[in-house]
Amino acid sequence: ITPKPGTDVAFSNHEGSSVDEHVFAGGFCTGCGKWQEDFLEADADGFYPIADGAQLNWFAYMINQGKGDANAKLTANIDMDGLAFTPIGQDGRDFKGHFDGQGHRIQNLTTNAELNNQALFGQAVGGAIIENVIIDASCTMVGNACAAGILGHVWGDGVIVRNCGNEADINGTAQNAAGIIACSEKEVHIENCY
Repeated sequence: ITPKPGTDVAFSNHEGSSVDEHVFAGGFCTGCGKWQEDFLEADADGFYPIADGAQLNWFAYMINQGKGDANAKLTANIDMDGLAFTPIGQDGRDFKGHFDGQGHRIQNLTTNAELNNQALFGQAVGGAIIENVIIDASCTMVGNACAAGILGHVWGDGVIVRNCGNEADINGTAQNAAGIIACSEKEVHIENCY
């Protein structure tokens, strides 16, 4: 922790001490990393519009905090160059909303080679719709088990993945690596994907 300018004190819980205000950039506090819950607002149709990598990270964080039924749509190609990324939907906090890429691309996305369920979406359950998004060839999609371009692991019946493309190389160090969906425990509908 860096001390406040002009002092040796980095933190104090003494009566009368002050707490610095959060300074948010890209949906997270630059000092402590706190999530800015009101960084994006859903549109009239209930979709969060995503126009850049910071907004995609913010949406992933929201889903991974247990708000898995949120919806989003891309309004531009998304460049993730230089940004760390945790896949949308994690173990016990699955994605179950609607994600519409509107034909846009995810570019320069890199996943974590040491973890399972590495893809744009880590895990999804029944009711989830993922459509109209392309994983660009510039992405590095690597994971342990269940590595894919679009979705790592399906846990519930009725997930729909349609009009999606994967142009990136997929590398898994354990079982189940695939271009669109790596592993499905339940029924999934895949339509018009490559």
